[in-house]
Amino acid sequence: MLKESHKEMIEMYYSGMYTAKEITDKYGYADRKSLYDVLKKPEAKEYIEELSNESLKDALHTFKVSSKALSKNMLKIANGEIEDTKKVYAQLQALNSILEKAGLNSKTLVIEDKKSNDDDYNELMDMLDSKEEDQSDKQQGEKENTEE
Repeated sequence: MLKESHKEMIEMYYSGMYTAKEITDKYGYADRKSLYDVLKKPEAKEYIEELSNESLKDALHTFKVSSKALSKNMLKIANGEIEDTKKVYAQLQALNSILEKAGLNSKTLVIEDKKSNDDDYNELMDMLDSKEEDQSDKQQGEKENTEE
């Protein structure tokens, strides 16, 4: 069983905000080797895997929450309806950064949401269809105006 102090050391180490020396000093160890010995323990490896899975779940949750809104914004950008494209670009970059930190990228990420109903997809398709109809109506109106 991993001691609570060892769990905290591992969390500090993988947060990337502390040096090995700072961590070992805080917990009263003589040198950095003590931290690396803790990291090599099988219980520590299991705990690290657990932390990794939690990070992945958090990243996927963030992705799911943001994906619908970002998809709509991308559609608006494509249609020229959003002028502040920098904001949407920043959101996409932040999402990409989260996924990369979780060890995911476009080559390794495949998301299948079996529980999802198709409401989001249908909503986006309806938006596209209405845009196409609007453009078609606009073109038809322009054509009629030129014929007169």
